[in-house]
Amino acid sequence: MLNPGLIVFGGFLRVFCAYAPSVLREELARRSMGAPGDLVRVVPATLGADTLAIGAAEMAFGPVLFDPAGI
Repeated sequence: MLNPGLIVFGGFLRVFCAYAPSVLREELARRSMGAPGDLVRVVPATLGADTLAIGAAEMAFGPVLFDPAGI
């Protein structure tokens, strides 16, 4: 069971927070347990159009970020 306090929609999904907030809340309520579902925040990613590019770059540099001295 997962109990997130925050759900971040990035990439093309980030528009749902602005254009369909009621649908998001309804689905969250329908697909989660009552009390935990009431506590979660749903927000758009703040990186805008660069979200996917920055995430891909972070994946590529993951080994270096994890162990800078190892390379």
